[in-house]
Amino acid sequence: FQEVAPGLLLDVAHNADGMEALLKALRRHYPGRGYRIALALSSGREVEEVVEPLRGAIAALHLVESSHPRLLPIDQLKKQLPRLPIDPPH
Repeated sequence: FQEVAPGLLLDVAHNADGMEALLKALRRHYPGRGYRIALALSSGREVEEVVEPLRGAIAALHLVESSHPRLLPIDQLKKQLPRLPIDPPH
């Protein structure tokens, strides 16, 4: 990950291994924090597999939309997510 501002980190974890590595790094550098994850995924990703490492490890999940043609729309992403603490988009 890259810290772009105090407490604001960017990472492009896009598969389960990447999410696990991100969480491991967060726990090492920022132990005991309530992590808030902003998530967008490309079509064709195994959504549940990618986000499974987040279960029980995050305070909130924020779904992100973009005009990029390959991204899953938020409504489709929500339908494929396991039970995670999801904040509604603003």
